[in-house]
Amino acid sequence: MGTLKHKSLKFIKKIYFIVKYLFIPRTKYYEDGYIQYMSYICSGDMLEKGNIYVWNYVISHLKSGSPILEIGAFSGLSTNIITYFLDKHGKSNDLYAVDYWKLQPDHKKFFHKKFSFQEYNNYIKDSFIRNTKFFNHEKLPSTFHMDSRTFFNKWNKGESVTELFDRNVKLGGKFSFCFVDGDHTYEGVKNDFLNADRVLENEGYLMFDDSSDGSGWDGGNRVMQEIIETKRYSLIMKNPNYLFQKI
Repeated sequence: MGTLKHKSLKFIKKIYFIVKYLFIPRTKYYEDGYIQYMSYICSGDMLEKGNIYVWNYVISHLKSGSPILEIGAFSGLSTNIITYFLDKHGKSNDLYAVDYWKLQPDHKKFFHKKFSFQEYNNYIKDSFIRNTKFFNHEKLPSTFHMDSRTFFNKWNKGESVTELFDRNVKLGGKFSFCFVDGDHTYEGVKNDFLNADRVLENEGYLMFDDSSDGSGWDGGNRVMQEIIETKRYSLIMKNPNYLFQKI
């Protein structure tokens, strides 16, 4: 009886993997030696590798020279990859990066109590500065240490802001591509969508990190379905995260 049960389980598993191979879309990857060596230096453990394929696709298909917005830059790997693709495809679009660099409450101590979360957050920010200066010293991204709501508020008002690298930047206008990787709660993702929707140009691209089906971030995935229901965005791909184009 045990042998028969074991054979049945093996048969079921075999059928499952055949169905998965034939019918479940597989994540597409972009392999590049330069990006590989970049990831050795920049922290990239949280980077969904499928995003790299999407960024390459988007930047090669940009419809205008309007700037790109990245919400959530962490230590700079995604920022540096995006700027790399801009250079690779001969695009002149400016990149705006926004990050609050506050992953945890400041008053709490890290689990081994050797440093605070504030020190941890400061280290991430310093890593971003060091990494972007190393890989993009010729054209640093306009970077803003603030939450996305504050940034959008200043952007919509057309304010002039001194950014992270001490340059005065006049805000305002439309974006050709918005990559959202900030607050992952339903409210946070929904708010970033509503704000990005107002400043994204027609035929512009909109991508959400950690939005894949079954990713565990159910709030963000709910927003993906709501975007589809608006019928104002075309779903270009899920790789596995969602990429839309405004129509």
